[in-house]
Amino acid sequence: MYEHEQIMTFDEPMMLGSSSTPGSGSVRKRKSIRSDDSLSLHGPMEVDGSVKSMASISMAGDFSVRDRIEAYGNLEIDGTLSCGGKVKSMGNVRVRGQVVCM
Repeated sequence: MYEHEQIMTFDEPMMLGSSSTPGSGSVRKRKSIRSDDSLSLHGPMEVDGSVKSMASISMAGDFSVRDRIEAYGNLEIDGTLSCGGKVKSMGNVRVRGQVVCM
């Protein structure tokens, strides 16, 4: 029914897999994140665009997303999220922490 490409866009070179792990404690910055697979993201992270997964999204840590967050599966937020757009999930939404959408 839907035709999608797997796209992951980063400011830094692409990492293998669909997860990010904390580095030296500094805030990582990304343009946008898109994937056909589940995403497991670990903050602190600033996303200048949107976060979209054709499956589930799991976010742990502090996140700032300038645009929308879209998950076609479950959305799990464990930490703090500041979002400038809409949050959309076709599955369950679980928040352990704080979410602010403007």
